Amino acid sequence: MKPRYSTLFLLLSSALLTACGGGGGGGGGTSDAAPAQAIAPAAPASQPLAVVPAAPASQPLVVVPAAPDVPPVAPDVAPPAAAVDEPEAQYRGLVREIGHRDTLSISGFNTLNPNREFTVKVEGTDIAIDVAPLIKRHEKDSRVINGQKVLTLRDADGKLAGYYGHVHTYTHRETAQNEDDQDQTTTSLVYAVNVNEGRRPETQADYVGTLFYNHFDIPREAAIRLHYQDNKITGNIKGSGLASDIDYVIREDGDNTVSEEGTFGARLHRVGAQRNAVNGHLVGGFYGKEGEVAAGEVKFIDNYSVERGGVFGAQRVQHD
Repeated sequence: MKPRYSTLFLLLSSALLTACGGGGGGGGGTSDAAPAQAIAPAAPASQPLAVVPAAPASQPLVVVPAAPDVPPVAPDVAPPAAAVDEPEAQYRGLVREIGHRDTLSISGFNTLNPNREFTVKVEGTDIAIDVAPLIKRHEKDSRVINGQKVLTLRDADGKLAGYYGHVHTYTHRETAQNEDDQDQTTTSLVYAVNVNEGRRPETQADYVGTLFYNHFDIPREAAIRLHYQDNKITGNIKGSGLASDIDYVIREDGDNTVSEEGTFGARLHRVGAQRNAVNGHLVGGFYGKEGEVAAGEVKFIDNYSVERGGVFGAQRVQHD
């Protein structure tokens, strides 16, 4: 059994050598082997292209006009506040009317304008008098001012402190029942003062002005002088010409006291009359920053059928 195994081994060895020899012959050939190529990395997978939105179509340029030059705006400036010691003017006055057939009407009012047959209003630093509108019942109805004399009163700064005077109006009513009532005249004696500036003078002073009074329905005037001293007033009222019957005095022994607010009252004594006779009354006050103006009303006591009286105003006299 051993010889069979030896023979088989020899046969296998021969076959192996033969195979190795053939491989060596192939390696001894003269042809060069092709050089090895580097392996390139695989190309990345293609990505889908991103869709880029198309640019908007260009629009034509609009030419904007240049803005006009604007001047600088000044800041709003509030008006100066009124001083605490200068309250708004509050007027108070009186109107004395002598109308048709010598009828007498006396009434007070609490504004600058008496709202009667005429009106009073401020124009600038002065006042203006105008006729009041007439309620017409016929196209020929009318009213006019056919006479006036109104004077202003000024305080130490020249500001309006009041006014006084007379206004004469004429009214025509075409359809009046009585012919005598068609044409009527009215004489109005009027004064008004700023009562917020009523005060007593601090030093003695003299005042000069005018009294406007009625002689029936005719306006007349006389001079008035007042003297203030030690919280009392004295003075006189004296007319001339047609008013020469006006001659009165305010005596020192009367109750002529001036209040702290500047108001006063006094008895009038006619010159030449009995010593104790009282022939009238004067009522008024001092007004202005320093009590530099005086105004008020007068009533006479006499035997005329129509009560006579009027309004007065006076300014302080400046002494050197």
